[in-house]
Amino acid sequence: LKMKKYVTVFNLAQVDGRITQDVINLTIFANKLKPDYVISFFGWNELVTSYQQDVDILKKYHTFHLQELNEFLPQFIKGVKIQQFKNLIKYFLINHSMIYKFLNIKKNNVKKDELSVEIIKRNLELNQRITLYNLEILNSLSKAFNYKFYSFTQPYIYRKKNLTLDEKKIIELYHNYRPVHGGKSLQDFLSKNDIYQNMIGSKNISIHNLVDIFENEKENIFYTLVHMNDLGYKMIAIKIY
Repeated sequence: LKMKKYVTVFNLAQVDGRITQDVINLTIFANKLKPDYVISFFGWNELVTSYQQDVDILKKYHTFHLQELNEFLPQFIKGVKIQQFKNLIKYFLINHSMIYKFLNIKKNNVKKDELSVEIIKRNLELNQRITLYNLEILNSLSKAFNYKFYSFTQPYIYRKKNLTLDEKKIIELYHNYRPVHGGKSLQDFLSKNDIYQNMIGSKNISIHNLVDIFENEKENIFYTLVHMNDLGYKMIAIKIY
């Protein structure tokens, strides 16, 4: 970054993707792209937001699927169209009916949010093992496609001690208005726990832990619980370099 060195960067990330999708993408495109270095920046989706995935499937195949496919069923299966119609009605009422929200959503959200955090805790070790397994595949592919492989963990806002006003508003948003992963209960767990700690030191893969890279940073870094602004990603890039 201090030298004038020109590189070409290919971003194979995808929305709501996980490390299994990285394995698929790299397998498909590595021979064409011929990368010198492959960098995996992972963690949040694999260890935190995978609580809706089927545990039996995770245990059996050691892969993460795309969340959008959770309720997917082929149209020709009997009863699928009727069930999808019912789901559409339910989602419409959830989003547009104040009476439905008043009678059901407020009461159910608390239970759902608390439950999601408990699932995250319960599945953490399993998801760590699956992530390591997929990282090992990425590393093994380096021998086939002749690249150097490096892996880095994603930091998240709950480990940052000096929160700015905007970052405090982000936490308030996810606590009170959009508690998609557990709200305050998630903060209590993630602020006290490094979810990557048990993965560091694996004999089969080298992982560089960046979870606390912004611990004492005073500038604005996060605009969601895990996504960063340009300054944040620049600091990450400098650290990786």
